Amino acid sequence: MHKRYRWAVIGTGTIARKFLSDLSRIPEAEVYAVCSRSLSRAREFGEDYGATAFYDDVLAMAEDQNVDIVYVATPHTEHFGNAITCMENGKAVLVEKPMAVNGGQARKMMECARRNNVFLMEAMWSRLFPAFRTLVKWVAMGRMGQIRNISADFGFLNTHGPEERLLNPVLGGGATLDVGPYVIWAAASLVGLPAKVQAMGRLGETGVDEHTIINLQHSMGVTSQLMCGIDGKTPQQLIITGTEGWIWVPDFWHADTLIYQPRGESDEEVLSFPYEGLGYQFQINEVMDCVSKGFTESPRVPLSMSVSIMEVMDEVRRQIGVRYAMD
Repeated sequence: MHKRYRWAVIGTGTIARKFLSDLSRIPEAEVYAVCSRSLSRAREFGEDYGATAFYDDVLAMAEDQNVDIVYVATPHTEHFGNAITCMENGKAVLVEKPMAVNGGQARKMMECARRNNVFLMEAMWSRLFPAFRTLVKWVAMGRMGQIRNISADFGFLNTHGPEERLLNPVLGGGATLDVGPYVIWAAASLVGLPAKVQAMGRLGETGVDEHTIINLQHSMGVTSQLMCGIDGKTPQQLIITGTEGWIWVPDFWHADTLIYQPRGESDEEVLSFPYEGLGYQFQINEVMDCVSKGFTESPRVPLSMSVSIMEVMDEVRRQIGVRYAMD
C-alpha cells in the first residue's frame, strides 16, 4: 500500500475528532475534506487536522473528485442516506456503527456498494484490534477446546438529556443500537450468527431501551449472554468458556490484553498487545489495504455479517418494543 489516500469525514462530533486524531498520524492517509451542516463548523473543525476542503452539502462533497474515501460519523439515522450518496458517486465508504437503523437499510447499502463496485465497511473497530484478531484465531484453532458459552457486557452512564442522541428515538437512540453492536459482533465473530434470539429490556421515558439483556443460541449448543446499557457503567468485559479453558478480555471493545486460563492447574497466560494512539488506525489501515487491493468489502468485517447483525438487533428491538419512524 503506497498510495496516499485522501479522506473526507461527514460529521464533526466527538467520534470524528477521535478518528481524525489517529488518521492524521498515518503517512498513507490525508485528511482532505470535512462536511457538516454548518460550513463554518466544517472549516473550524477541519483546519485542526489540516483539511483543505469544506462542505455543508453531502452531495457536493461526494462529487469532489479529490475524495478517495469517506468516513460517515453522523447520527445513526443519517448513516443510510450519507453512505448511499457517497457510494453512488463512486466513493469508498467507512460508516460508523451501527451500519444503519435497521436490516432493510443495511441490505440496501450492501446492494448499493456491489452495484457501484465500491468499497463499504461498517466501522466495527473492535474486530480489527490485534488482540481480538488473535482471539478469533485461537477460537478457530480450538485452543479452548469446544466453545460452550460467551458472555459480554457494555454499559456506560449517559449524562445527556432526552433531546440528545442517546435517548432520542428520532435519532435512533437506545442501548441496542449504540452499544449492542459491540457485544453481538463479539459473539458472532467467535461462534457465528445465532439461530435463536431472546431479549429483555428496560425502556425509558422516551421509548428507547436504556438497558437490554440478549440471549443467543448458536450452533453446536453454544450460548451467549450479552448485555448493553446506557444507564450505568459495567465491567465491559468478554469471557469465552470452552472445554479446555477460558479467556477473559478486559475492555474488549478496544482490547489490548488476553488472559487465558487452561483447564486444570496450569498458570494463566497473559498476552499484551499494546498500541499507540486511540486504536482507530487498525480500521483505517484495513480500509486502505482493501481499497488498494480492489476489494469492495473487508474479509474481516464482511457486509453480510453487518447486515445479519442489524437483523439480529431488529429482532431484539421487536421483542423489547422499540420502534423507530423509519422501521
